[in-house]
Amino acid sequence: MAESSNHSDEEALMAFKAAISLDPYNSLLHWNPNHTFCNWTGIICSSRRQRVVSLNLTGMGLLGPISPFLGNLSFLRVLALKNNSFHGHIPYQLGRLFRLRWLQLSSNNLSGSIPPEFSLLSNLETMVLRTNNLTGNIPPFLGNMSFLKNLELSENTLQGGIPAELGMLRQLNWLNLGINNLIGSISIALSNCTRLQTLELYNNNLNGPIPWEFGRLSELQKVLLWQNQLSGEIPRSVGNWTQLEVLELEINQLSGTLPLEIGKMKQLRLLSLWGNHFVSRSRGLPILTVLTNCSSLKKLALEYNHLTGVLPTSVGRLSNSLSF
Repeated sequence: MAESSNHSDEEALMAFKAAISLDPYNSLLHWNPNHTFCNWTGIICSSRRQRVVSLNLTGMGLLGPISPFLGNLSFLRVLALKNNSFHGHIPYQLGRLFRLRWLQLSSNNLSGSIPPEFSLLSNLETMVLRTNNLTGNIPPFLGNMSFLKNLELSENTLQGGIPAELGMLRQLNWLNLGINNLIGSISIALSNCTRLQTLELYNNNLNGPIPWEFGRLSELQKVLLWQNQLSGEIPRSVGNWTQLEVLELEINQLSGTLPLEIGKMKQLRLLSLWGNHFVSRSRGLPILTVLTNCSSLKKLALEYNHLTGVLPTSVGRLSNSLSF
């Protein structure tokens, strides 16, 4: 029985190789029956059953479609095909890989939508599909991947809204949906992802306010919401982002006064708020005074707003690291 199972793994890998039309570095040269497939380039097998658990062909310049026969590698935990020239749709058969923990297909030329069969990948911890030509909506079923820590779908042509179901991802550390065609408001449900450290929604068509409830996301280190159509004030609850290092909200339609709670972000290295409609308080520019608490600040960008008043003498106490 073991030999038969092993043979099915070898057949699946050979079918994958057969679909490759260009292998510029001869990475798959030794992928043939004369060599044990567990010793082939990019393959790791389990020690006991000798089943393929990892297929990693990152950056090998491979050209062709991704063979649907990879769906037969039933023990696969890692599939990494980043930085190649794979094209065509993502095979729905990959949704059979119930043990898959890591799916990395970024920087290829893949098209079509995220296959609905992916709803069965309940053990997935990392899904990185960025920098492709994927279309369609972000599927709500991603919210059922309860172990997901890293979801990166940036630099595609995805459309529609951000599904509220993503708020069910309580283990999520990194969410990157930047450079797509997403519309609608930022879902308040994302405030339930309390382990979130990086939130990147930049360069879309998102509108409405930054939810007050995002103050719950106290582990945030990077927030990139630039180049959208966000409006309203920056909520004072951002004062809870005490671990934040980067805040980029430029090129939106945000307005009102700048919350002095930003001064609680003592780890802040980069603050970019330019290209909005912010105004000064009646007493001038106290934001510059509270920013003296941010001793690591390297870049401060407030241009193209409606700020007025006299520069306070506290500007001389801004971070010694300030270079912009």
